[in-house]
Amino acid sequence: MTTLLKNILKDSVGRIFALIFLGLLLFALLLVLFGYRYTNTLQQSNELEKLQMIASTAQINLNGADIDYLLKHYPKKDEIQINQQDAIYKKLSNYLLDVKMANDLSSDISILTQKGDSLYYVVSSAKSPSYLHNYQQAPKEIFRNWSIGGNCPKYKDEKGIWLSAFAPIRNARGLVTSIILVDLNFDVFMQRSKQRLYLFLAASLALLTLIGFILLVQIKTILDRESTLKNELLRNKNLLETRNKETVSSIYYAKQIQNSVLPKPKRLKLCFDQYFVINKPLNIVGGDFWFYERINDKTIVIMADCTRHGVPGAFMSLIGYNIIYDIVKNKKVTDASEILKQLDQGITAVLSEEDELTKLRDGMDVSCVVIDKKEQKLSYSGAYRPLIFLESKTNKITEIKGQRFSLGYTYAGISKDYKTHYLHYSKDDSFYLFSDGITDQFGGERNKKLGLKTFISYLQEVQIVELDEQKNILSKKIKNWQGNKSQIDDMLILGFKL
Repeated sequence: MTTLLKNILKDSVGRIFALIFLGLLLFALLLVLFGYRYTNTLQQSNELEKLQMIASTAQINLNGADIDYLLKHYPKKDEIQINQQDAIYKKLSNYLLDVKMANDLSSDISILTQKGDSLYYVVSSAKSPSYLHNYQQAPKEIFRNWSIGGNCPKYKDEKGIWLSAFAPIRNARGLVTSIILVDLNFDVFMQRSKQRLYLFLAASLALLTLIGFILLVQIKTILDRESTLKNELLRNKNLLETRNKETVSSIYYAKQIQNSVLPKPKRLKLCFDQYFVINKPLNIVGGDFWFYERINDKTIVIMADCTRHGVPGAFMSLIGYNIIYDIVKNKKVTDASEILKQLDQGITAVLSEEDELTKLRDGMDVSCVVIDKKEQKLSYSGAYRPLIFLESKTNKITEIKGQRFSLGYTYAGISKDYKTHYLHYSKDDSFYLFSDGITDQFGGERNKKLGLKTFISYLQEVQIVELDEQKNILSKKIKNWQGNKSQIDDMLILGFKL
């Protein structure tokens, strides 16, 4: 087997097949990680619905008068020591135990009452009562929806982390005397979720093994033919060229997919009279992207630079864009630092693995700008990427630096604290966001990096013309600086005037 693999890797066709297989493996891993995050969220929602159904059904057979009776006759903590001490308590405890067993629940069901701003346990399906013990870290949803019931998404109290649902218990006068609380320990939920993940990983691994075996057989057949027929050399050469064209064609198609997902520059017309976008990937597809959205009276503009370029960078850009879309468009988050915080959490959740050998050490550098035209105020938060601000009245140019860490994977010992900068702007003030592919590009007479200072000088020089013309001039200046040197990274500049 070792000799066969060496022969395969020596052959061009064999190496292409190996790369395709590794690409499939990476793509499958990303799908598994992203799918696990999505299905985990969906499963949490399903579990909450199930718990809500149990609580709502169980409360039908409960009478608030029984709770009133217990509170009247046993007003002090721990007055009920055993379940058999009182007939009413025993009846209620046995009923809760029946509900627990019928629904195969791992946690006890409780009935709680409210006194002032505190909740107290009255009856439980547990073997021993915790009569009138205080529920110290009760979720706020219980107090908010005391009279109508509801569910409590993932929360932490003194006993652990939970998913819960509750329903009100009324007496004969229709007054809510207490609630029935049904819990699912989050560790139990995560254990079930991981079991589903392991099954999915096993199925994916089996499928990839089958694909690998098929590829191995095909490569061996090609090598055998090459060793016996000299004229197969030309045929294999043509085959390789065809495969290469197909791969490039696939990447171009991937670029079309990426372009269809990411926003079009013309969308900026919705908010800015003058703007430009310079986007120059290192390869056909790249990891630099930008995001634009209007939420109520605020405009959010984000520039992101993924840690990789090419196909991996394109994958990261689509993952990042989808997470940002969910944060801004669906969750309606308009605070710049909160957007970065949730984006960091989202990227970490998608790429993280418990096994250090398989953990993806990737992320992105981001500039996030939130514009409030009504108040003529702009807020900015950044991760390694700055905001360049040029005042129209004074021609003063200012760099607002981002935090010195990336979003996503972070090495141990780095604490992330997202800071928001606020500033008021005037009409015709200009703003620029850009990736480090601009300032890190080598060129010039001494073959050194362009650098931030030189780039800012370029921006000052073009202020005498409109932004459309600025785009052309900046593109020429960067190209002249690069000269015959190879481009080293994706390049993205986003400029707009308010």
